[in-house]
Amino acid sequence: MPEIPPECAEISTLLPDYVRLACMHTQDAAPDVFDAEQLLIEKAVTKRRSEFSAGRCCARQALRALGRADAPILHDQNGAPLWPQGIVGSITHSSTYAAAALAEGSRLQGLGIDMETVSRVSSKITDKILTAAEKKTVQSLADPTEQQSRTALYFSAKEAIYKCLHPLLQCRIGFKDARIECETDRRSLKIFMCPRIQSLLSGEDHMHGRYCYFNSTVCTVIWLTRNP
Repeated sequence: MPEIPPECAEISTLLPDYVRLACMHTQDAAPDVFDAEQLLIEKAVTKRRSEFSAGRCCARQALRALGRADAPILHDQNGAPLWPQGIVGSITHSSTYAAAALAEGSRLQGLGIDMETVSRVSSKITDKILTAAEKKTVQSLADPTEQQSRTALYFSAKEAIYKCLHPLLQCRIGFKDARIECETDRRSLKIFMCPRIQSLLSGEDHMHGRYCYFNSTVCTVIWLTRNP
């Protein structure tokens, strides 16, 4: 695997050892993409093209680490990557970094990763994304900087949950369909899905979430294991 930027190294410690992670600075991505992928961004602005290239570059690095050949990575009608048969995973990018996390489908049912630049997550979206319990937790933090960091964590986690579950369930999953509790000493997340979503899952204790902060960025990873 290519070397991960040193400041991002903690991300790899969040994931099970059978998950393959690739991460890079967005600006370092080669601009070349497959012709079929080029059609997906032909009308995109330069920034979006750079982010797309970086994400696809990370995805192909992770696929190679799983012994898979390079191939175009297209997306479905919701924008989710279409992986080779037997692969689960997701792609993310912030304003600075891009990353992809992939695993064999024999190990996981779903996998989501998300990175957010903390300063870009506005407090104006709290009513839209936070449950009442999450909002109470944020408001209990005395430092506005801590409030923004926690809001960014919740936002990132819910994006990662969507990436993990939507390809599997193919149903509407809103921000308030998940309630997050974080354990600051363990970098772990407790995830409580609403009854509608939980009823579609095969078990109650099979979703896992972890998080870390680095260089003004929060990263969350969510995965759904297979029942024994």
